[in-house]
Amino acid sequence: TGMGPTDQGFDHFIGVPYSHDMKPLPLMDGTQVIEKSADLPSLTRRLTDAAINYIKSDSEKAPFFIYLPYTAPHEPLKPQSEFTGKSIASAYGDVVQELDFHVGRLMDALAQQGIDDNTLVIFTSDNGPWWEGSAGERSGRKGGVKDGAFRVPFLARWPNAIPAGVVSDAMAMNIDLLPTLAAIAGAKLPEGHTLDGLDMLSLMQGGQTSPHKKLLFFNQGRLAAIRSERYRFLMEVPYMSYWAPLGKLGKFLLYDMDMGEEHYSVARDNMPVVADMVQTWRQAHQELESIPQTVTGLPDYSGISELGIPNIPAPSKSDAKP
Repeated sequence: TGMGPTDQGFDHFIGVPYSHDMKPLPLMDGTQVIEKSADLPSLTRRLTDAAINYIKSDSEKAPFFIYLPYTAPHEPLKPQSEFTGKSIASAYGDVVQELDFHVGRLMDALAQQGIDDNTLVIFTSDNGPWWEGSAGERSGRKGGVKDGAFRVPFLARWPNAIPAGVVSDAMAMNIDLLPTLAAIAGAKLPEGHTLDGLDMLSLMQGGQTSPHKKLLFFNQGRLAAIRSERYRFLMEVPYMSYWAPLGKLGKFLLYDMDMGEEHYSVARDNMPVVADMVQTWRQAHQELESIPQTVTGLPDYSGISELGIPNIPAPSKSDAKP
């Protein structure tokens, strides 16, 4: 079985086969190349057009699922001419305004078909900002391990099931989308597979209790950070042109997210929390070490990788803070 969308269960596909900063970049319809070199400035409009055409032609066959991963605002930034220079935030702002316009067209199409009240629309991203964009009050950017590298907006609209204006501060991850959508659709999850994601519909409806006790974050195939509702635990950080394996050297960084940005480690004052995080790290390492890694082209970290995870005793009940 191939790896293209139509090989993996999708009925229709139009788009590019990989990130649009790669070459050659064909535009494809199913398995057929319809443009040897995709016209970058037109991609946001053309992908939206394809989604709208499907909605208009197949909406009576509901339920339907559309996965619409725009190439923007990833580099290279190529807005169409009517959006060029329209934003005070230069080319990045231009493509964001262009995205906003075309997502609005998509929402209008749902309304015109009379199905917007009972259609779940999710708008989110796969990572935090790179050189362009802003992580807001969060530290870090794409390619790092701090919160700003991973934290993204997540908007969900479903008037028949989600009250307007509700907000949840509980942690969740895009890995939760599969089990959530499966639960909504009444679909069975694949047997014989362990999924890391969990149903988060309650959070989309304003719930404040995460289905997760902890979330794991990776950097180039290595477990780099662990998050609980209150704390983020870092095992490595970038230093000059290297990644410093602080955790394996016993230099733990523990950030209290109630304090805001990840500036001041509170590890020394919360060793029971550190011990708990190290135990999670060890368990995850044991589970993942048998899975073949496919990351290539990296510096030789073998000496670092062979260092053992520090043996931090599990806290006793008397050690726990009230």
